[in-house]
Amino acid sequence: RELAEKINALREETELTADVKDRWAEIDREIQEKAYWAIFGSRKQSTFFSERMDFENCKGDEHPVWQHDWAQFCLKE
Repeated sequence: RELAEKINALREETELTADVKDRWAEIDREIQEKAYWAIFGSRKQSTFFSERMDFENCKGDEHPVWQHDWAQFCLKE
């Protein structure tokens, strides 16, 4: 909660002064030191699709976050 209050207070600042930059840097250091976010392992998953899918021309499976970009998939002609 304290961290959120610091971030919210800085979001209200209209100018990026040296003091504001220092306060953002302080928040950044706090987040790194307390490790609020940490990378853990790597994801492995299988996805099964119909043979009718055209993976040669529109795979749609290289999105870094969502794994699949469903709008990129298409069927063979």
